[in-house]
Amino acid sequence: MTHARPLLAALVALALGFTPFGVAAARAQSSPAEQARAYQNCMILARDAPTDGLESAMSWAARDGGDGARHCAAVALIELGQYREAAQRLERLAADLRDTENTALRLGVLVQAGQAWILAGDTTRAHAVQSAALDIAPDDVELLLDRAITRATARNYRAAVNDLSRARRLAPGHRPGRGHPDRRSGPRQPGTT
Repeated sequence: MTHARPLLAALVALALGFTPFGVAAARAQSSPAEQARAYQNCMILARDAPTDGLESAMSWAARDGGDGARHCAAVALIELGQYREAAQRLERLAADLRDTENTALRLGVLVQAGQAWILAGDTTRAHAVQSAALDIAPDDVELLLDRAITRATARNYRAAVNDLSRARRLAPGHRPGRGHPDRRSGPRQPGTT
């Protein structure tokens, strides 16, 4: 259930000569390309072999993998079904990314945190995180749909209808989830499902 924006932001940043996680990755001794490769490899492991992905993220973090390693560990925790811990880590990461110029990256992490809170069964935290994400991107239809689902799950039907109505006004022909093959644990590599 997450937007493809984090991957896009990382690829754009790499193309421009920056690392996907800016400040923390810049502290590392490896080059931006090596950091990006480590992030990509860790994320693949986190999804395909989450126990190994978590170990890889922890090892990478010990070598100053920074925010990329933290994000990878949180995604591995989602895949392992440890939703509450993943959501907490994603929220902390989003808070630490507040000072970066990459709002798309922060937005993607907030979206994942909201989804992890939903999976953990905590609609109150999910709503708070989704609302924070909507503060960044108030016209994001997918975010409005996510929050509408959260509000309906919490039996706040009037607010859910308000989000759905706003989403419909913003994108009358929108089909939910299109272009987001796996919104639960983060963006997949282009061309994969």
